[in-house]
Amino acid sequence: IWISTNNGISRFTPLTKTFKNYTVDDGLQGNEFNGNAYFESSSGEMFFGGVYGITAFRPHEIEDNPFIPPVVITSFSKFNKEVKFDRPLSEIGELVLSHKDYVFSFEFAALDYSAPSKNQYAYRMKGLDDDWIPTGSDKRFAYYTTLPPGRYEFMVKGSNNDGLWNEEGTSVKIRITPPFHQTWWFRAVVFLLVVLIVRIWHHRRLRNTRITAELRAAHDAQMSIMPHSDPEIEGLDISGICIPANEVGGDFYDYISMNMNRERFGIVIGDVAGKAMKAAMVAVMSSGMVFSKADEDLPTDEIATQLNRAIYHKTDEIVYTALCLGFIDLVTKEFSFTLAGFCPPLLKSDGELQRLDGSGPRFPLGMLEEVVYEKRTIELAAGDVLVLYTDGVTESRNRAKEFYGYEGLERLVGELDSAAMSAKEIKDSIVADVKLFSQDTPQMDDLTVIVVKVE
Repeated sequence: IWISTNNGISRFTPLTKTFKNYTVDDGLQGNEFNGNAYFESSSGEMFFGGVYGITAFRPHEIEDNPFIPPVVITSFSKFNKEVKFDRPLSEIGELVLSHKDYVFSFEFAALDYSAPSKNQYAYRMKGLDDDWIPTGSDKRFAYYTTLPPGRYEFMVKGSNNDGLWNEEGTSVKIRITPPFHQTWWFRAVVFLLVVLIVRIWHHRRLRNTRITAELRAAHDAQMSIMPHSDPEIEGLDISGICIPANEVGGDFYDYISMNMNRERFGIVIGDVAGKAMKAAMVAVMSSGMVFSKADEDLPTDEIATQLNRAIYHKTDEIVYTALCLGFIDLVTKEFSFTLAGFCPPLLKSDGELQRLDGSGPRFPLGMLEEVVYEKRTIELAAGDVLVLYTDGVTESRNRAKEFYGYEGLERLVGELDSAAMSAKEIKDSIVADVKLFSQDTPQMDDLTVIVVKVE
């Protein structure tokens, strides 16, 4: 007996007193059908009218799906982070977990795609669960927390869309190790650590001397990529400064020519996440890459996109480079720039101050492998002032742990009589105001400022 409903078409078998429901997942044009809108032809073909049209089928041609689907465990996660393996989980003899891995989960699937939303599943953790736990296709995962140390076996089975089960399913063994502080080898490790600490203390003076020398070398390398004087460019007044927070910091800036005719003047200012030697080395590498790409006369967005890919493969996953790369067309006085996770420059024009937010992705260089950056272009006029700066300016704090902030910088630049001041005087005023705000609070981050005034 075939029955149309507001939730598909049902087949009732009186002999077994069972219903089976068919929906759009089985090929219907819709789930909602009209009352008394049905017809059976002389050939046995049936027609049902619904909201979305007519559904026609031959009942004798409709059979249950005989395929027994393979069941696989598709992923394993700890603390909601997927763990990668070099081979399928079904080929791993045993998963060994620490007692600290007290939150983990499995995802699984039955490989039948006739109507995957109708596939059914059941799973159990042998050694913990006495019974199988049923679940549907919308919850193809099993989540476990705080399992005691011991041996377990995660088992899962599944069915196809017509309820034909793969009773064998699949499984993976699990061993959770106990805490180590009560083992004999832990005491041995403690003893070795004591010996190691004594040895380290004995060589402390030598080590400190070596580290100091290395820091000085890294500092010299970082400073070597900074301009030693302000550039002299016709039509522009430019002044910049970088004040490291430590012996070695992550800020850097430089000036470059963007094409062979020297018609474009480039500015690069960056901030590498981190401090000391690693940040300095990444700063040196980033600056060198910018110069190599500048020789190709590429626009800023393409340079940033290529730099990101190179830095991603050459640095640690926790080392990022915030960058502002821009150039000024010395003929048209257009300023094109790209921001990669960097502070928005300030533009003061006709006494009005505005933040120059970039367009496109805002990720720092090296955070993601594939990022396509964009550029923004604005027109500059005589008397306009550009201020580029790192977050060491806005994040400077005073004794009350208040931030200097964008508001402090914008207030100062807005109040300055920039028309009567040189770029150096504007730069020096910004640095002096930040130091006055911070008072004698230790400088926690590098402070870098570049001021460009259009003449």
